[in-house]
Amino acid sequence: MAFAALAVDAPINALWNDDDGFGIWIYGRPGSCAQFDYKNPPFVVVGNRVKRSEFPDGRLNATSLDVCMRATPPNVAFCTDGQIDVRYEAVKNEYVGLYRLLLSDGTIWSGRFRAQHCKSK
Repeated sequence: MAFAALAVDAPINALWNDDDGFGIWIYGRPGSCAQFDYKNPPFVVVGNRVKRSEFPDGRLNATSLDVCMRATPPNVAFCTDGQIDVRYEAVKNEYVGLYRLLLSDGTIWSGRFRAQHCKSK
């Protein structure tokens, strides 16, 4: 994965916030804060228990994150391997990145994301 491939003009398909620790919710389908809901699966959430300013840009291993899981009630699958490339775009207050995550149920989630900042409800 390479940062050159990050599409800052791609459609919004994720959201992020740092109200109670930093997280990016990757839905993998177009939408917006008004359309996405934290209870609207499936999505993969990745993050750490820090504020955005403490979440580093760059390549992160899924297993080094505090949170990396797919929510598909009633089932949850945790990340067992993989990487996420992430970069904060200050002008738009968005995150862009690439991800390839192997989950505990054997599925792979991969693609590009562009995350809009949303307040949690």
